[in-house]
Amino acid sequence: MTPLLRTAKIQAAALHTSPREAAAKLKAGKNMKDEEILNTLEEALERLSIRLAYEDLRKGEVNTSGGLCVVRGEKRALIHKGLSVKDRIEVLAAILSGLDTEAIHLPPAVRKKLDKNRS
Repeated sequence: MTPLLRTAKIQAAALHTSPREAAAKLKAGKNMKDEEILNTLEEALERLSIRLAYEDLRKGEVNTSGGLCVVRGEKRALIHKGLSVKDRIEVLAAILSGLDTEAIHLPPAVRKKLDKNRS
């Protein structure tokens, strides 16, 4: 099963559409809703073997939206759990734009967002 088809089946289940419609939407990369973009970014981290966690990062002396760190040799992306979907997308896009994502399939809309963050 191709990555596009696998992702399309996941998206189809989430959106209550057929895998064919979801695959066409993913391939075109158009009209992706924020939740779809967020799911795609989260899946990209997983495919890169980076553990994702949503934590309260704004209490105590720490005051950040999130970022990438290494804990005991394992890469982890930590995101503040109180962020909106749009803000989560921005933080995840910033993290992924600093990584090599060429080996994984990403819809054009998501790839464009990462490229925008790189420049």
